[in-house]
Amino acid sequence: MKGVFQYGFAALFCMVTLSAVCVGTAHGQITSTIMRRMEETRKSLNSVKADITMSKYDAALQTSDGLFVGTTKYLPEQTITAP
Repeated sequence: MKGVFQYGFAALFCMVTLSAVCVGTAHGQITSTIMRRMEETRKSLNSVKADITMSKYDAALQTSDGLFVGTTKYLPEQTITAP
């Protein structure tokens, strides 16, 4: 019976270790893919304009603290190259 616990513990340790390594590798691959796609999108971005509406709600008092409306604009930094 003692051998079953020893082998079971060793098998469990190996499974946990291997699964952690596999998840870490996959997570790194997904992260690099997302970052690459974000960088490609940033390079092709001309400008962004968005209308924003924000409502604050106090759950304790069950009341709205107000409605705020605004806009935001993003223009990427442009580099000037010398001729």
